[in-house]
Amino acid sequence: MKTAAVVLAALALLDTGGRSRNLIGAKWDKFHASNIPDAWDVAIGDGITWRREAGADGGSAGVIQALRKDVNGKLLLEMEVRVDAHSLGGSGWWSDTHGLTGEYPAKVELLYLDAKEKQRVWAHGFLTADNPQKLRNYTKVPAGEWTKVRLEIDLGGAATLKRVRFYGEGWSFQGGVRKVRLAPK
Repeated sequence: MKTAAVVLAALALLDTGGRSRNLIGAKWDKFHASNIPDAWDVAIGDGITWRREAGADGGSAGVIQALRKDVNGKLLLEMEVRVDAHSLGGSGWWSDTHGLTGEYPAKVELLYLDAKEKQRVWAHGFLTADNPQKLRNYTKVPAGEWTKVRLEIDLGGAATLKRVRFYGEGWSFQGGVRKVRLAPK
């Protein structure tokens, strides 16, 4: 019996960070940004939800986590996502005009350093309808339902993940994520 316990302990030490390893921890910091007075909330429990009510000006609300993890550049993100409300039509014209990553009611963003230590951003949003704007970095999900999502992420080679954010962005929005897992692929 002792031998089996020692073997199991040794096998556990051999984990090289494969598919089973979740790069995301349990500690989140809330964040909010707005140029105008707005009502907002971020709740962290079994899942993470956010909402913002505002006029015709952009803002954001959600969670952020520092990672500082070296990866081979290929990642798998699995989670459940929900979009309950969004006042913008699609990803927002501002993002098209200014070359940004989109104002989505639910969005994930990875900030990382590439192999040359240049800072880069990978972002993906979620909408309940087709996007009338130019951006295509989104997945369409049913309104008001938790939807399982699996995204294969290619950062283009070895990278250092600096932070991950799950949030909403735009005018008024409401969404959330739960059962989040980001792992090397």
